[in-house]
Amino acid sequence: MTDSITGMWNRVKFYKEAQEILEKNKDRTYLMITLDINKFKFINNDFGSKAGDCILCVMGERIQEIFKERGYTARGGEYLLLVIPFIYYTGKRIAEDWIVELRELWRGRQ
Repeated sequence: MTDSITGMWNRVKFYKEAQEILEKNKDRTYLMITLDINKFKFINNDFGSKAGDCILCVMGERIQEIFKERGYTARGGEYLLLVIPFIYYTGKRIAEDWIVELRELWRGRQ
């Protein structure tokens, strides 16, 4: 069950897999994150759905590159979903690490 635009898991598959992961690993702590794409309707309305689809694909690729061996990713409408073991991050470093990695990936693709 994958998203037809990004090829990522869809929301249904993500929640099913996340539930199984959490049930099998009750002794571990996980982060479940939703990344919302602010004002996404603006992109589709002003630039068309092809432009919106392109943005979703690029964002999906970047997120998958960053978390490919650390967790699971999916697309659920105008947002992206992540579940990763908490062991990879502590406190404030979560956001800082992701921002650095996203910037590096973005610059590398321009």
